[in-house]
Amino acid sequence: MSAVMFITSNGFGLGHVTRCMAISRRLPPEIEPIIFTLSEALPIVRRQGFYAEYFASRDSETADQWNGRLRTRLHATFEQYDPAVVVFDGTHSYRGMREAFDEDPSRKYVWSRRGMWRPGGGVSNLTFTSYFDAVIEPGEFAHEVDQGLTTQHREGVTMVEPILFCDQEELLSREQAEAELDLEPGGVNVLIQPGWENDQYTPTGTRFVERLRREGDRVQIVVAQSPLKSRSVPLPAGLKTVSTYPLARVYRAFDLSVSGAGYNIFHELVGYQVPALFIPNAGTPLDDQVARTRYAQEKGVARSWEDGAEESLEEHLELLLDPAERARMRDRAAALSFGNGAAGAAARIAELVEQRETGAEDA
Repeated sequence: MSAVMFITSNGFGLGHVTRCMAISRRLPPEIEPIIFTLSEALPIVRRQGFYAEYFASRDSETADQWNGRLRTRLHATFEQYDPAVVVFDGTHSYRGMREAFDEDPSRKYVWSRRGMWRPGGGVSNLTFTSYFDAVIEPGEFAHEVDQGLTTQHREGVTMVEPILFCDQEELLSREQAEAELDLEPGGVNVLIQPGWENDQYTPTGTRFVERLRREGDRVQIVVAQSPLKSRSVPLPAGLKTVSTYPLARVYRAFDLSVSGAGYNIFHELVGYQVPALFIPNAGTPLDDQVARTRYAQEKGVARSWEDGAEESLEEHLELLLDPAERARMRDRAAALSFGNGAAGAAARIAELVEQRETGAEDA
């Protein structure tokens, strides 16, 4: 039995660990995945059946102290599990991690590096690419408008389709999902799911709730709450909530969504053909959410609203409440559908495992 270790950065939510678990689920049975995470999502990872190790993000320590502890812990973890391949999912590679890589060059090191960086951002991040033997790039629906630096750094990159946790056949039917969420059949079901890093959600989400409540009982509102306790968001009274994981299992219960625009949420909604109004966070350090959601609106698969835009939130919502418009969005998303890149990423990692064990190299 070979092992692959995934190292995930902390991030703001579940994106990094979800991608790593999505790939891990699709590895061949003879490869055992281990997830080493800085995220408080550790219990979620273990509930999904994976071996998982936790290392706390830096708090009061100096950078030198924290990186020293990280290097030591990774060295011990490498010794314990002996992974053939180590995959880092994040945008900034930690010094302690790079030092651990340097001390143990016998393994294959992979960077799972999303694209769609904000133009000009991430120069320093790319200076550490040489520490990795390969790069796997989770695909972007909006890759045609990607203006980030990763588009210029392609050596050793394997691009796969957008990575999703669930395949289409794993989603519950509408009837099953409505029953699980205790929703009355026959209504218009709206899922409001903030991007957990987006400070603009609370006032914006409240405006949507107020508008939707004017539709009466025919509209049923459900707010997605993060299963991470530290990401709880204040909500108006009387709303139904859901914190199941993975949330995508119940997406077919919903006629539309008002949503943040991080990588995972965006590609799940577009990939599973749920009409959505995306509210991108323009203040992220690297993730170009604005370009991502503008492209989705241009292609007719979703709507996008930015603070200060000419069209009001209410105008966007009126469109999404129109059944004919939602049907057009679903049809357009189906016409532009993409596969699940998690299987492709797992296949590339399996190749690297074989190379490490046989001593072969890429052709």
